[in-house]
Amino acid sequence: MKKFLIFLLAAAVLLSFTSCVTIGGEPAGTDTPDTVQDEPVGGDNTAAPDTEDTVQTEEVIPTEGTPLGWPENDYTKLVPTPICGGKVMSSGEIGNLFAVEVKWTMEQGLVYAQQLADAGFGDDCVEKYEKYGYIDRTANGVNVQLLDVFGMASVSIMPSAE
Repeated sequence: MKKFLIFLLAAAVLLSFTSCVTIGGEPAGTDTPDTVQDEPVGGDNTAAPDTEDTVQTEEVIPTEGTPLGWPENDYTKLVPTPICGGKVMSSGEIGNLFAVEVKWTMEQGLVYAQQLADAGFGDDCVEKYEKYGYIDRTANGVNVQLLDVFGMASVSIMPSAE
C-alpha cells in the first residue's frame, strides 16, 4: 500500500511539472481563443528597431551648484543651500521636521558639512561627518542633521526652541 501511495505522489509531481512545459516557445495551453495579445497604446504595432545605434541616455547629475530638485520652502531657508550638486530623490514634511534625501557621494556630503560649519553649526562638522557619516547640530534656532547612507544623504531640518 505504501509503495502505491509513493507511486501516486511521484506521478502527481511529474504531471505538475509536465503541465509547465512549453511547446514551440509558448506555455502549454496558451492557444485558446481567449488569449489576448498586448498591443502598444495608440494602436501602432511597429516596434523600435533593435540596433546598436540605440543609446539609452542617462540623466546627468551635476557635481556642482544646487542639487536638481532642491526644494525652496520655510525649512530650507533656515540652512545653507548646497553648492555640491547632486539630485533630490525625495523630500517631505513630517510634523515640524523637513527631510530631504539627496543622491550624493561622501565628498559632496563633506562639501555640505563645510557649508554648515561656515554657517555656524560647529567647526568640527566636516571631521564628524567624515568619521561617522553623521552630524546633528543646532545653531541659529534650527536643528540640522546630515546622514550618509550608501550614496545617499539625508538632510533633516527642524526649527528648535533654542
